[in-house]
Order: sequence, then C-alpha cells, then structure tokens
Amino acid sequence: MPGKAAPVWSLPLLTVPGRMGVGMEVPELMTATQVARILGVSTETLRKWRARRMCLSYVRVGRHIRYKAADVAAFVERGTVMPDRF
Repeated sequence: MPGKAAPVWSLPLLTVPGRMGVGMEVPELMTATQVARILGVSTETLRKWRARRMCLSYVRVGRHIRYKAADVAAFVERGTVMPDRF
C-alpha cells in the first residue's frame, strides 16, 4: 500500500488477551504502552526503570518517551536464560 512503511520486525510472542499477538507488526519507535504490553509489565515499571537508568534504552522526542524496536529486542535477548544441560 503506498505511503505505508514496512514494519521493522515482528515479535514471535504468545497471544495473551490484552497483549500484542504472534507476528504483530512492530513500529520502529514504540510508546511506553506498546513496550509495556510486549514485556508484560506496567508503564509505571518502565518509568521506574528510566528513573533508575535500567538497561532498557529509550529516546526522548520532545517531551515524549519512545523506545526503539531494536533496543527492546536486544533487552529481551539479554534477559534470555538458557538452562544448563545435564
């Protein structure tokens, strides 16, 4: 469709009521509400992480906070724990 930008990537998330579903398109810059839904946390948790300078990077666009899709994906990857094999 002309004028519509292609998504940066899709998230292979489990479909949970109230959250983004499997393969949903993710814009390059996301709002705190979108990121909170993806991560399964509240927007208040994201605000606290920003105040404590936690490891999830964000962008300030004027007075608005946005998150880069690639930064959110990297944050999820860093938190991935692989169990030890016996």
